[in-house]
Amino acid sequence: MQQDIISNATLSKRWDESGNSLNINYSRTQNLKTGNIQEVLPSVSFNKSQTYPFKSATSTTRDQAWYEYIGYNYSGQFRNTRNKIDDELKIRGGIQHNIGVSASPKLGYFNISPSFRYVEKWYKKKLKE
Repeated sequence: MQQDIISNATLSKRWDESGNSLNINYSRTQNLKTGNIQEVLPSVSFNKSQTYPFKSATSTTRDQAWYEYIGYNYSGQFRNTRNKIDDELKIRGGIQHNIGVSASPKLGYFNISPSFRYVEKWYKKKLKE
């Protein structure tokens, strides 16, 4: 028989006008026999929906310039974990950024959709592979 206490709390917010969202989560598991603890404090994620920064408010779909079809999105995640196993405490954390850029202009009868994705990860400590 396994004897664990599990706690979890989540806060979520979505902004309808922009489509952006934020999630914050805390979780903890403690084994009552060994006293080992696994905690995520906190885990945060933010998502920015697709945005077209060059799009004119007055243009219609038919008369848009090629650069008005350029859009970007962003998501970021932060996670911090703490594990206490046999009185040894290990803390790890990191942040990941994801940026996507895409365009979908129409050239005559053809639609082209080039895209670019950039991912960057920051760690609290150096990782060995």
